Amino acid sequence: MKQLLSRLKPYSIFIFFVFMLLLTFPQNLSKSSESSRNAIITTVGIDKKEENYELTLISFTPTAGKEFVEVYDLISSEGDSISSALKKAELNLGRVIEFYHTENLVIGKEAQDDIVEILDYFVKDKTLAFSSVIVGTENSAKEFLTKLHKQNDNPSAIINELMLHNSKSIYYRKPTIEDFFSGYYSPLKTSYIADLGVNAEEEDEQSESQSGESSKSSRKIIKNTGEVRMFKDGKMVYKLSPDEVNGLNWFQDSITNRYIKVEKDGKIKMYHMDNKAVDKKVEIKDNQPIFKLNLKIHIDKQEIQEFGRKHVEVKELTNKEQDLIKESIRNEIKQSIDKIIEFKGGNQVYEKFYREERIKFKKFLNSLENIDDFLSKVIFEIKIDLLDD
Repeated sequence: MKQLLSRLKPYSIFIFFVFMLLLTFPQNLSKSSESSRNAIITTVGIDKKEENYELTLISFTPTAGKEFVEVYDLISSEGDSISSALKKAELNLGRVIEFYHTENLVIGKEAQDDIVEILDYFVKDKTLAFSSVIVGTENSAKEFLTKLHKQNDNPSAIINELMLHNSKSIYYRKPTIEDFFSGYYSPLKTSYIADLGVNAEEEDEQSESQSGESSKSSRKIIKNTGEVRMFKDGKMVYKLSPDEVNGLNWFQDSITNRYIKVEKDGKIKMYHMDNKAVDKKVEIKDNQPIFKLNLKIHIDKQEIQEFGRKHVEVKELTNKEQDLIKESIRNEIKQSIDKIIEFKGGNQVYEKFYREERIKFKKFLNSLENIDDFLSKVIFEIKIDLLDD
């Protein structure tokens, strides 16, 4: 026996390793994969129904086979709190719900006044990423996601595609959870989220193609409103119209491609802007804040009449046309600023004064009875230059 042990001693580490492998091997075989234990949620919808919360979740399930197939399921559950609704959803799924891959949060109209509590729960308790995009809808989130899910596409990808387009053409950046909290914890406590809706008409029923395969109509379910929901101290106070959003975008460098609507000779005409340069400066003279906006706008040689039904090449803008375009831009800016003043916003203007004229700006703020009124005291000086080829 001693001779046997002495012979095995040089191999003791190897023998121990084999023993542990044999000990754990059956356990590893019986252990389920992570994808079978956890539900991967790509989009979350939240509604408020009287005192209850209703969750609508888009769950992604990877399907094994000869080809990788993406399957998206819609799950809905209701409870007297978000956590209780979530537990019911887990029971229905038979899986633990994780939000590591969640990209979008859709909040129905009735739940939007609870937006801060909702975001706090998902970010602090469920580690939802700050980069997740927030979308508000006039409908219920359940209705919105249910109709979108019927397309059998990846709902999260569709929303992401729209948000990417809107961040370049409508908003100056994506409306994420991080942006919302940045505004909420700012001195003015003003935040913004995206707005999407659903078309009034239902999608067409499936039709048979010549090959016999079933396909759905290409009609879009989502209505991209171009509107933005404005929140003050965590409560929705106003929905900015597309024209009001356009007015605010004259302050943004990143929005460089759009149409300018002008009324001329009793007709509405559209002129295409394909580039612009924005220069913003602030100063405070005798306790009076002044915001200077200098715009250099490139108008290409195109005039669009009757909302896109007729295109006319323009050789040269007349002085009258230039004046009308400038007047239209000034009116857009003024109407948008007036609306932000009415609802006590103006985060970006506030931040620019604070960064560049901090001492004078603090003195100015101290002279106000209410800090929310600061934007109404600012003088906006706007200079517009129209450029051509």
